[in-house]
Amino acid sequence: MLLKKNGGDCQLPKDPARREKWLRGIGYTYANPRFAPFTKSVYIEDGQPKLKMDCILGQQLRAETDGRPGYYVGVHNPLYPCEMRGFLATLCQQLNVDKNRYQGMTFDLMRAQSCQEADVQATGGRAYIQPVAGSDALQKVQIHRPDGSGGEAVLALHETSFFRLDSSVHISSKQPFWLGTPILLQHSEKRRRVVLNILTDGLSWGEQKDEDFENVPNIMEFFSRGTIFDNAYSGSEFTYPSVATIETGMLPHHSQIISDEDHVRLEPERLTMAEQMHRLGYYCIHTQGDSEGIYSGALRGYDRILTNHFVQPAFIGVERTIRQLEALDETDQFIFLHCFDPHPFTMQIQCPETMQTKLLLEERCNQDDAPSVILKATHRNQEVNRQNIRDMDRQLGQLFQYLEEHYDEDEYLVCLYSDHGNSVYSEKPWLLSRLHSNSALMLRGGGVPPYQRPTELMSTADIYPILGHFCGYPADAPWLDGNLPEVFGGRRREMVISQSIFPGQTRKICLRTERYACRFETEAFTRDDGTVDASSYSLRLFRREGAEDEEVHDAAAENRFRRYLVDHADELMLKHMK
Repeated sequence: MLLKKNGGDCQLPKDPARREKWLRGIGYTYANPRFAPFTKSVYIEDGQPKLKMDCILGQQLRAETDGRPGYYVGVHNPLYPCEMRGFLATLCQQLNVDKNRYQGMTFDLMRAQSCQEADVQATGGRAYIQPVAGSDALQKVQIHRPDGSGGEAVLALHETSFFRLDSSVHISSKQPFWLGTPILLQHSEKRRRVVLNILTDGLSWGEQKDEDFENVPNIMEFFSRGTIFDNAYSGSEFTYPSVATIETGMLPHHSQIISDEDHVRLEPERLTMAEQMHRLGYYCIHTQGDSEGIYSGALRGYDRILTNHFVQPAFIGVERTIRQLEALDETDQFIFLHCFDPHPFTMQIQCPETMQTKLLLEERCNQDDAPSVILKATHRNQEVNRQNIRDMDRQLGQLFQYLEEHYDEDEYLVCLYSDHGNSVYSEKPWLLSRLHSNSALMLRGGGVPPYQRPTELMSTADIYPILGHFCGYPADAPWLDGNLPEVFGGRRREMVISQSIFPGQTRKICLRTERYACRFETEAFTRDDGTVDASSYSLRLFRREGAEDEEVHDAAAENRFRRYLVDHADELMLKHMK
């Protein structure tokens, strides 16, 4: 890490094994932690290490695991001819193309180990699903029961195949193959058949309220028969730290998963949501999403992760999720579906055809090329965002209809949330404004009180204990920041915190109570380790209700907020605050 930040020379270990481990560590540190399965490979030139981009295809991923086999990196091929996706991914890898050229490629990360033969033991005589992935083109593999029955199958290069088995088998091939963890087919009365988390990336719930929910009719119709929180706020302003908060129940200043500038690994004793669900016996799968959280360990616990970068539209994710529900309908599943549609789009991503045919020429030609977190409040950006939200809502409506038609209410639990809002509706942009922080949070299913619209303040960190409450895993560890809300039998929050902790930028904090929104900002920039000199800062008070842009002056309230920040300065990584 010091080498990355400060440069300089370094001495390589002479022992070959130690040298290889050292070089892998350097490559891992230099890679962007948001983009698994990409890393940096290190080679030696003129006695010094050099770096190049590398895709860990057909190998085990160098990532945090929970003691089970690591993630094998293959490619997802739900429809194309065998070998096609594996061939294209291999070609990209050989050409050493930039990771952006893989944007249409969905990687299939599956817990597996490499072998040429293996004995797979059946558990208790129950049927199970055995995943197997090939390491060669049209690879032949032998699968036989103890009595000799079975036969020969053909595997595709880097693509996962599934085999339904009812007994122990011996699997062998002339070339190595990747043997996944068997999936036991059984339901338990202690579990629900389906627990579904839906991340609607960048959905500003504050804006949806302002527009009377006209863009999300299917979401509102489905969850109106459950519980909808209108005053939930994100812990961070962008996805990388925010998803980590949701999956771990810890705010960024505690997990220290702050920015994609550095690799920070989640401590193994900090159990993720998926690890908790795995311990309960659920098959845990990430049916669609980006790879933020894989290298940090925030997504530890998933048995399988289907991931690609930048664009994860609902119309693909919904179909993939329904197929997953049907494929493993004989076991209990915990599913994470990440929909990218509401996220503000930059010039790198094509806007929908329905907008291309309606926008004026000036709007089509003069696109805002700022980072998505600070896109301007233009007519184009707003209309594109609304259209994408409507498209997502229509597709999610199909998923909700499928759930209602195939499951009883007490057999499923659905939680829909967003990780942050966006800036394209804010005329007076501030990274932690209401429209940028007011996130969606709603639940429906067995045990969820119906027809509830609580007004209590909520945090994205609360999703972790909420699922623990309904699913049965413990969520009372001292490091957790999440709170079980009053409507579910917990306590009502007095305050919710949102933060922007990004190296090289000022530290911004918004503390919200029932009445006020307190905006705090340092003059100094945040350091690489997340700390900041807070000796000089501004602190302003606004009314929380309404547009949240009416500044007020309440000396007693300002002192209470200041006292809170001073008392928690070390915890919030603020130094020298007075």
